[in-house]
Amino acid sequence: QLGFSAWALCGLGYISDRDLKLLRQRPVVYLAMDGDKQGQRQQRNMAATIGPLAMLVKPFQEYKDANELYQDNPDPRLIIDKLEEATPVIEERLDRIKNATPHELQDLTAEVVFLLEKIPDELAPRYKKRTSRALGMTRKELRRLMSGVDQQSDNGRTPILSDVKDGTLSFLGESLGNFTARITTELTIDDGMNIPEVQYTLTGRLAAGTSLRSVDVPAEEFSSMKWINKYWGARPIMYVSRGKYYLLARAIQEVSLDEMEQERVYTYTGWSEIDGERSYLTASGRITASGSDDKVRVDLGQNNLSHYSLSAPPSGKALDAAVKASLDFLKLGPRSVTAPIWAAMYASPLTEMLPLYTAMWLYGHTC
Repeated sequence: QLGFSAWALCGLGYISDRDLKLLRQRPVVYLAMDGDKQGQRQQRNMAATIGPLAMLVKPFQEYKDANELYQDNPDPRLIIDKLEEATPVIEERLDRIKNATPHELQDLTAEVVFLLEKIPDELAPRYKKRTSRALGMTRKELRRLMSGVDQQSDNGRTPILSDVKDGTLSFLGESLGNFTARITTELTIDDGMNIPEVQYTLTGRLAAGTSLRSVDVPAEEFSSMKWINKYWGARPIMYVSRGKYYLLARAIQEVSLDEMEQERVYTYTGWSEIDGERSYLTASGRITASGSDDKVRVDLGQNNLSHYSLSAPPSGKALDAAVKASLDFLKLGPRSVTAPIWAAMYASPLTEMLPLYTAMWLYGHTC
């Protein structure tokens, strides 16, 4: 309708070899999938299939897809503007590397190297330069990575450039200091209001065998390496200059991947959706429709919030007794007084699902 040549996957999630061959003959291919998680996952997979220069179109905001946008506002310029904002898949991957977690960095590195192999010769120097800068390595190191010599991890699919050699961290065989360090835990801290923050717990050891104490470092401060002298003092010596601290950060991340644990801690009470299940958080964990779950970590600090703790829901006769005890509250005074108070007590934790724009005001004589 707008004059574009378009392929519609119609929810199938794949494209035939014949159509794929035709697509690759086009000078420019734009991928505009649905904005939900499944659509964006499909877009990433299709981009890797078509090639590194496939253009990724950003989601259509409140609209599911281009068709829904056009039905609401039949202005072809809206679609054209979205296409002009599109980004080549390899550039999108390079941008994601900047803020990638250790696990994401590992997979993104493998993916970018795979895409580099498919870049046209005319553009290869430009993208190799950008890739070496994004990954924090020299051109020579990037060539070694692409050659695949001694750079495959145990799972056979992800390049690993770092190792612990003679008790020290090394990158491509070169020692980076007189110590080694590992991230033992990647902790995500969720306060329920802001974007969750990540904190690393690190342990270390000098090449001579002396252990270095465990420290907690915010992820955003990790790559600066200032925490090494701040927490471990003068004994750990870095062999690389400040301009190459990125090598040390990468090495610590890579040697940590196999054993690093990932945890999440919630620092608030109330409702939250965890693993797709509505949950009510208290100091003792969470309560769901299935009962109490103390495996979910909730840390409310050492103040009075720590008293917001609910025990496991009772069952059987204990549940009957609990319900009767609660209903006995209605007998403490006139029903016109006790019933609203009793109802408000149970309504309070439910207002997130069913908003209640009402305030209760109690008044009367002081006894």
